[in-house]
Parts: sequence; structure tokens; C-alpha cells
Amino acid sequence: VPKLSRLIADVDSSRADERVRTGRASKKRPKLSDVASKALREAIENPNKMGAFAKSKHGLSLAVMPVVDLDVQARMVVIAVRNDGGGVPRIVEGNPEVYVQTFDDKGKTLQLEQVKRLYVESTSLEGKLNKGEVVYYAIVYEAPVLGVLQRLRVSVSQTEAADEPAR
Repeated sequence: VPKLSRLIADVDSSRADERVRTGRASKKRPKLSDVASKALREAIENPNKMGAFAKSKHGLSLAVMPVVDLDVQARMVVIAVRNDGGGVPRIVEGNPEVYVQTFDDKGKTLQLEQVKRLYVESTSLEGKLNKGEVVYYAIVYEAPVLGVLQRLRVSVSQTEAADEPAR
């Protein structure tokens, strides 16, 4: 029986949100497949722009680029997932997920709400990651309005064999 493990990271949308607030965001939506393909090519050619990978968990680590505004309602985030372990994990279908996490004033999670995805493109067809491999995802989503106690986050789940210990 496979088990799931999940990685979670915060998403920085402050620059995109600021461009929208100041009216500098485009009014016309570009072709989503074109901007996603271009973003993936740039991430592969310049992996330093992804920023640092988070500490490895269950053999995977995650890096997230700051969000880019595509128009006043659509945003794009590029995510890199690296296999630091020895196995060949598979990313769960429908992942990565972008969601809004709402906290109370003490920092306890009150609610998780998935953000509507408009388009997803990946460098992996099957979601499998060989040892040392990095898979990139460009996710275009409908921009949520965030409250003070809300954070935009991304999560990636993988399946592991039940007899393989978590690292």
C-alpha cells in the first residue's frame, strides 16, 4: 500500500500584488501556454533564479520562484522539485497544489482553500523523479484576495512504497 508524504512552501506574491495595486499589471491576458513554456525554459537555463531549495524531506526538496502577474486576475508561480533521495518517487497527480491557508491570531490553521488553477505545464510527463533529477512546474492560477492572517502556499505530495522508510 503506497503512502503519501507532502512538502509545503510559502509563495511570495508581494511583487505581483503590488503591480496590480499600482495599475502596472497588464489588462490583457497573454496566451497561458506561451508564458508557462517560456518560464520553464528560463528556469531550466538559469536554475539560480529559483532560489535555494528547502531542506530535504522524505527525499525531496522544493524551491519556489516569486509569483509573476500575467494580468489583473492571473498569476504564475514556478516550482522546482528535486529528488535528493535514493528511490524514484512519483508526484501525485494534480500536484503541486496552490492554496490559501488561513490562520487564527495564535497561528493555528483555521482553513485551507485550494486556488483555482487556470493552466499547468511541467518538464515531467509521468511525474517520476530519478535520483538527483529536478522537475519544474509552471502553475497559472486565479489570484486570491489575501487577508492579514492568510498565506499563499504550495504543496507537493509524492507516493512512496510502504516498505521504504521515510528519510
